[in-house]
Amino acid sequence: MDFKITEELAAMQSMKGTTTVNFISARALNHKQFVAFLEENEIEHRDIVYHTAVRWLSLGKMLRSVWDLREEIQDFCVKKGNGIPQLSDADWIADLSFAVDVTAIMNELNVKLQCKGLFVHEVSNLVKAFMR
Repeated sequence: MDFKITEELAAMQSMKGTTTVNFISARALNHKQFVAFLEENEIEHRDIVYHTAVRWLSLGKMLRSVWDLREEIQDFCVKKGNGIPQLSDADWIADLSFAVDVTAIMNELNVKLQCKGLFVHEVSNLVKAFMR
């Protein structure tokens, strides 16, 4: 079994994206100002998804949100005096893109595995397909 994906996912737990989202969402004033910033710039997204370590699958949604709003997040954080140099780093952006894709695939697999009426061989096929 190849553990490279597992190692990459473990590294995602310490990604700056999580810290940035928590900086915005955990502080009421920052969150309110960020939502207003999105509205005044007529951004399609109206908020950013908050991530908790208890529900690790929320990481995928949070990472997708950071990916979609990365330019707006950078602008907002610079205005707040908390710039994020990683958002200008091509290697970090590539890692973020990888994390978004992998967590989306894992979330999709999770939903498929929760379907009622699946036989063991069907579950096995889904897991084997994921591992390839």
